[in-house]
Amino acid sequence: MFAEEKSIQLKIEHLTKSYALKSGFFDRQKGTIKAVDDVSFTVRNGEIFGLVGESGCGKTTTGRLILRVLEPNGGDIMWYNNPGEPVNLCRLSNKKMRPFRQKMQMIFQDPYSSLDPRMTVMQIVGEPLRAGRKIPMREYKARIADALNFVRLHPEMMNRYPHAFSGGQRQRIGIARALITKPDLVVADEPVSALDVSVQAQILNLLQELQSALNLTMIFIAHDLSVIRHICDTVAVMYLGRLVEVADRTLFFQTPRHPYSEMLFDAVPGLKNRKANEHMSKNFMNDETLCPSGCLFFSRCRYKQALCREQAPTLKAVSPGHNVACHFDLELKGI
Repeated sequence: MFAEEKSIQLKIEHLTKSYALKSGFFDRQKGTIKAVDDVSFTVRNGEIFGLVGESGCGKTTTGRLILRVLEPNGGDIMWYNNPGEPVNLCRLSNKKMRPFRQKMQMIFQDPYSSLDPRMTVMQIVGEPLRAGRKIPMREYKARIADALNFVRLHPEMMNRYPHAFSGGQRQRIGIARALITKPDLVVADEPVSALDVSVQAQILNLLQELQSALNLTMIFIAHDLSVIRHICDTVAVMYLGRLVEVADRTLFFQTPRHPYSEMLFDAVPGLKNRKANEHMSKNFMNDETLCPSGCLFFSRCRYKQALCREQAPTLKAVSPGHNVACHFDLELKGI
């Protein structure tokens, strides 16, 4: 399988991020929210790793933790694309992180808010090049022109401002900005969700072409399984800050093994081939306090039993290349 043919690029181990809940005049802490809760997975070199789930499940937070845009509360981020021993990015100071920031870039969700309207395309795309170092103007413009050519934009456009472009063109500018430093890893945070359907396919095809041509490793964050099926090699399903299923794309779309994955399939008309389960339409309570010691999906699951309330399932291998966090994954009928 794909995951066995590629070397490791990135290994995430027990990554955690929590936020304090405060209230009152003195901002007293009343609890914590676990945005990312003990997340572990491996990304292979040259792979497109898909991270999928509902809004608020912790996908974007996970991507920003990997890039050290946010600081994790715990866990390790092991970078393997370096000579010698892997580097734990969580143990590096901001100064020592600078060389790695050139190797890791991000494509943002909203092409309208991610571009500064007061900057030209040349300034926007070239900004990562000038971060922390000087570069000759001739080389600077040549690198920007190459990046724009990569994303199918004319270099003559580099003196224009973002308001002169459509949404799809703006996202291409954002992609060019992410590629300008020739990174090894790109985190794409729902890069097509804010675009028209007709433009989404163009951007997805462009990302696939660039990934193949440049041998990029990509973490692709999305909430749409149709998009994940189109572009990703490995699929990881996230729910309330935890991974509940990780599988090769073919295995996942042939036989989803977690009840939450089954529910995601039911939500996409083009993927389901049976009537939506009545059981899944009830008790849509997205609240981990309903079952704090057991499975977080307990209140929404049609397969729940007493064990689910008492004991939280761990992510385990149910077949080669397929890991599921469910006590009764064999109960699922498949899609």
